[in-house]
Amino acid sequence: MEWIEWIANSTSYIIPFLVVITIIVFFHELGHYIAARINKVHVECFSIGFGPELFGWNDKRKTRWKVCIIPLGGYIKMAGDAGASSKPDQSKISKATEKERESFIHTKKPWQKIVVAASGPVANFILTIVLLSIVFATSGKKEGDPVVGAVIEGSVAESIGLKAGDRFEKVEIQQEGEPLKSHEISHFRQVEKLTNDNAGKPLIFTIKRGSEVLTVTGTPRDVQDESLNVSVGRLGIMPVINRYPLLTSIVEGVKVTWDLTVRTLVAIGNMLIGREDASQLGGLFLIAKGAHDFFEQGLGFLLEFMAILSLNLGIINLFPIPMLDGGHIVFYLVEAIRGRPVSEKAQEYAFRVGFVLLIGLMIFSHFNDILRYNFFGKIMSLFK
Repeated sequence: MEWIEWIANSTSYIIPFLVVITIIVFFHELGHYIAARINKVHVECFSIGFGPELFGWNDKRKTRWKVCIIPLGGYIKMAGDAGASSKPDQSKISKATEKERESFIHTKKPWQKIVVAASGPVANFILTIVLLSIVFATSGKKEGDPVVGAVIEGSVAESIGLKAGDRFEKVEIQQEGEPLKSHEISHFRQVEKLTNDNAGKPLIFTIKRGSEVLTVTGTPRDVQDESLNVSVGRLGIMPVINRYPLLTSIVEGVKVTWDLTVRTLVAIGNMLIGREDASQLGGLFLIAKGAHDFFEQGLGFLLEFMAILSLNLGIINLFPIPMLDGGHIVFYLVEAIRGRPVSEKAQEYAFRVGFVLLIGLMIFSHFNDILRYNFFGKIMSLFK
């Protein structure tokens, strides 16, 4: 009976995960495909997933569109590529006729190759803007102003008298044996971070209610965040949520996409220098958990999750790591400067280094997932 429940529960995670991943990967590869077509590069294959083909078809331009058995990504294979990693097939290129070579990606000018390589991440940024715009026009946008939009019934915020419309001016933390630390507040997420990081510790909130300035003290409730397997503080407040007309929502979508991009890059930089905990990184299990949770909360939440995931895919693919789009862009920039492509041997070594880096990152992020969700303990419990 436990096995049946386990399978049913797994399905509720797998299906939303596959839907989310497929849509995001499709748009990423579609960006590459459109740019390749514009630059008159023949696309031999457009694949969703890896491994053996499940089904597919050929269009009139002789491109094979297919869905493969391992639905964890995708790729397009352009004329002149040796495989999914876009390494040049030197043997094929050297034996091709002049007319065939015209449709090869590797015979194009460096700026054309850069456009094709960058178009996948750009498509992800565009998808992020579109999804956020839909959310802001339908469900509404959570505003950044440090103003209470709503107070959750039975929460700490309600017990200390916070009300909708209160504006946070300052948050003070009193640590035992340490001087009082004061934080000026300019954004709602500052309040969220301070309460999240100080579960079970008294915080002093200075708020403005109309023309009146008040001081209240509250202790964020200690709650277990299952997605990260950590304790976080919860005050029980919601930000102001505004619904925008369509054109305004697009402008707001662009602004939020830019803001999220900057915040993501800063967070990654802080992880690299040790200022932030790298255990926050997650793999496919964390994505599946997020897809499941946001799917259950409603379409608006799911679209917002997809927007953030699409943005992260776009950012990561621009990293200057061989095998990623950013690595290819670096090769093409070097080619533009030198006047000739990077040597085949140098590319081969670079791809090997990139492969090792990517595998290492995957192992690290999935190991975080294993610890986060205690997979070893759960698997062992099935055999008891």
